[in-house]
Amino acid sequence: MTPLPTTPDTLLAHERRLRVLVAAAILLFVAQAAVGFLLPRARLLPGLSSIWITGPALAVGLWLSLRVDRVAARLVIRARDRYVISGNVDRLLRDHLRVYLTVLAVLEGIGLLGLLVAVSGAGPRAALWFHGVAVLLAALAWPTDHKVRLYLDRAETLRRHRTDAGAAESAD
Repeated sequence: MTPLPTTPDTLLAHERRLRVLVAAAILLFVAQAAVGFLLPRARLLPGLSSIWITGPALAVGLWLSLRVDRVAARLVIRARDRYVISGNVDRLLRDHLRVYLTVLAVLEGIGLLGLLVAVSGAGPRAALWFHGVAVLLAALAWPTDHKVRLYLDRAETLRRHRTDAGAAESAD
């Protein structure tokens, strides 16, 4: 692994910030599930069956849960490409934070769909599946020291590789 031009305190603060965000998101999903049991059942449109709320919500929730990984991967690649050009570690960390915020925003969409299903769809028990998926995906995204260092090391390796390749081309 290649050393990055950053301090351990910077990495620790970055990891802590990410962990607080993910923990807050998980707590929000749990709170949304609880609120789903407390809110009175309501119909969005009179005469509309709950299946017409639950079905589309399920389709959108499934689509979001399957797309969130692709969205995150695309953002990570973009962040690494910017780092290759700039070499700015602080920007790389800010971009990493943006990736996490984007992922958590998508997962929040799943949580809100669960709240919709709890109030106007199949009910709060069915909505637990939405909240469970959001919690599970957020837990899988939990930032560990290994994940953060791997992200930074891969970006630095790519930068060095491209810098070395550029120097070799200019020497020819």
